[in-house]
Amino acid sequence: PDFESPLQSARTVTFKARNLDGDPINARIYVGHFEARVSPIADTNPATTGFPHLDDVAKFAPGTYEFTAQAPGYGFVRFRETFRGGGSETIRIEMATNWASAASGATATGDGGTTVASLIDDTENTQWTAAGNATGPLSVDGLKVTIDLAGTKSINVKYVNVSGMLQSGQNRFTAVRQFEVWTCDANKGASCATDAGYTKRYTSAADAFPGNSPRPVSPHLILRTFDIPNTKATHVRFLVKASQCTGGPNFLGE
Repeated sequence: PDFESPLQSARTVTFKARNLDGDPINARIYVGHFEARVSPIADTNPATTGFPHLDDVAKFAPGTYEFTAQAPGYGFVRFRETFRGGGSETIRIEMATNWASAASGATATGDGGTTVASLIDDTENTQWTAAGNATGPLSVDGLKVTIDLAGTKSINVKYVNVSGMLQSGQNRFTAVRQFEVWTCDANKGASCATDAGYTKRYTSAADAFPGNSPRPVSPHLILRTFDIPNTKATHVRFLVKASQCTGGPNFLGE
């Protein structure tokens, strides 16, 4: 990608990514809202070379830009910047730890077999997929994954980031539309190996990912942030309530 112009003086921008402790982290920076199947504009990892691993500097024509930063163990951050023509500046991106990331030590188990790991790999380029219930109507209601947040301490969970983004060629009506978040805290004596140990903390809106006719499109499915009631947890369970098909406004029944 290139955002320079032969008709305007470019702004030279250096990107720096840090965690909440101020330590540098390796992140990729994208122009726009998309990370999956998109080339980054910059890369803060000094050890990588060759496409698509870039350096941490890029040039921009004057204007306002939307950005997405992504890093293993930290997930996504979206931000907006306005650049003047000419000169240089440094953009510092602060990223919180994604405790539900495999790169942070989390593990996941549940419906979907080998695809479960794709739920916690910090990228929208891969997906967790699971078939509907085999008994009765072929419904997605109740499909779930349980994420062990790794470690003995309880994590203060305030929000979750969820994406319904699919790969090219997948049926967009199979993407998630509504979901629930359940938590368990083993440090309070709960058995996180059983359903009884979990408490429902959040039910999303029925149109958390608001796809509609003629089909859900990518801007409806990309990563969104959902605030949930503050809770301490060692395990988080993600449970699907409806897909873009079963929860959509034109669904006529199983």
